[in-house]
Amino acid sequence: MTRRKRKVEEPTADAVREHSPGNLRPELLAFAQGRTTEVKRKLDKAMKDIELDIEANERIYPYNGGRVTQAEVCRRAGIRKATLQGDAHKLTTKLVVNEFVARIRTLAIKGARSVRRNVTDRANYWKDAHRQIADAYRIDALRYEAGLTELEKLKAESRPLQQQNAELQDQNAELLKQNADLRTQTARLTEHNAQLREQVGRLSGSNVVLLPPRVP
Repeated sequence: MTRRKRKVEEPTADAVREHSPGNLRPELLAFAQGRTTEVKRKLDKAMKDIELDIEANERIYPYNGGRVTQAEVCRRAGIRKATLQGDAHKLTTKLVVNEFVARIRTLAIKGARSVRRNVTDRANYWKDAHRQIADAYRIDALRYEAGLTELEKLKAESRPLQQQNAELQDQNAELLKQNADLRTQTARLTEHNAQLREQVGRLSGSNVVLLPPRVP
């Protein structure tokens, strides 16, 4: 028959003092003190994490049914609740944990019914906010579609005007061309007239008699 081995637990500071009242070995005392310090560190971290959870969830603790107790702090710290009853903690660390639990109870929303009511109120709030956003989106979509329809209508109405404008631009370009041709002809006639005047002046100063043109 195989005998079941007893689980060997690591000694605590209480055990060291109890079993070695007058003959403490330095290495055992250092080990026990280290365990005590580690327990305090884990509890401090657990309490800080609990506060962050409550803050992130708007005053609702998201675990243990919304209840923050001494046992819940120990569970988050990964230690047994009985650890706080030892001589190393019952007058120090345990009191700190109890004060923390009492303070958190005044800040957090507690009680399953209160938590459910608060969660329901938040859910209704976000449902209403979502509905308002959806309504606003649908209204904007309808306005956008109406705007597209109006734009197409204006485009259709503007096409004849655009055609007329293009024709007027062509006519204007033709008139400008004709005006340029007239200016060129006027300049040539002016130059020719000046040449005739010069010839008349030369003839007037000579003895040449201008005969009238012969009639056939």
